[in-house]
Amino acid sequence: MSSRLSPAGKKSRTPLVQQVTPQWLFNRLQIQGGVTLIDTRGFKCYEHSHIWNFINLPPPLKTPRFSSLLSPNTPGTIHEYLDELCATESARRALTKRKLTDVVLYDHFGVYAPSSWAVQLACLLLREGAVTSLKFLVGGMQSFQRDYPFMMTSRKDLDDYPVYTPVKTTVLVDYAPRSDPSSSVVLPPSKQSQPIRHALTFPNEVVQGFLYVGNIWQATQPEILRRMGITHVLPVSDTPVPNPLKRITYMHVPSSTKHPLNLCFDDAYAFIKKARKNGGKVLINCVSGVSSSPTLAVYFLMRADKISLVEAYNDVLASRPLMFPSLACMRMLVEAELRRFGTASVRTAADIDALQGGCLPQQAV
Repeated sequence: MSSRLSPAGKKSRTPLVQQVTPQWLFNRLQIQGGVTLIDTRGFKCYEHSHIWNFINLPPPLKTPRFSSLLSPNTPGTIHEYLDELCATESARRALTKRKLTDVVLYDHFGVYAPSSWAVQLACLLLREGAVTSLKFLVGGMQSFQRDYPFMMTSRKDLDDYPVYTPVKTTVLVDYAPRSDPSSSVVLPPSKQSQPIRHALTFPNEVVQGFLYVGNIWQATQPEILRRMGITHVLPVSDTPVPNPLKRITYMHVPSSTKHPLNLCFDDAYAFIKKARKNGGKVLINCVSGVSSSPTLAVYFLMRADKISLVEAYNDVLASRPLMFPSLACMRMLVEAELRRFGTASVRTAADIDALQGGCLPQQAV
């Protein structure tokens, strides 16, 4: 990232500008917060169908006041021109309160010509200095909608709904104490179990249209599995799935000290490979989706694509940043790479630490 001198003579960072894929955006939206997604199409297009997002900033009317804002010599900022920029009160509130840290802009087809409104808006944001990174969505809304139709919405009024997910489901929450079954404490009927509206986030996509990694809650939500078209679920858990869904094919991987995860590497690989051959979509899950399930995903990529552990790990990490396999799982992957390729791209404990921090460069095998 480059740097420049500010008018005051202090060094400041120039925001990074880059393009991102629909897959990157999908995975990024599952991490709530820290991103501002801006739809730069006209309000009617936005109202008809849009990615579930924070703000719609349609092309403004060419008023003299706004034309002056586009001039590079204008000292004004976006906040001074909210009436021209924001078509709705909710958008004005969001733009005023937001803290721009990771801004993603998109139009309909991903045509970001210098004269397009998306590029002009990007220039305004950069000139204002309120962003640390600015990204354009490759292919625009059309490409994202093609790959992730379940992330689209056409709601006109977003005020009553969370802005971070297009899906809500009713789940039954049990308030009864679990630690002491013999407890004499009796909760009132209204507190024993209540249906509540819960916002959904989706599993992360590791291989586009095929392989996903998530947690146990996501793997047991019929609405998530249905919307994503999941056909196969590979849970790593103490016990098999208690209420398997009829249309889902399962393979249970035991999670215990008596059954080390690497004993199931080959069977899990065969299960995933067969699902892929039959055109299925596979969700690998463990309790939190942090250790065991990412480990199986790394092993699958390493073996299926014949790539090093470092490359496979970095690929999964790019899709699921919250992954952090245990030291035992990391050692299993190192042993698996050595056994399969006769060489190891991760050789020391320091290499493991660097890899888990995303700091170990790719190495061929």
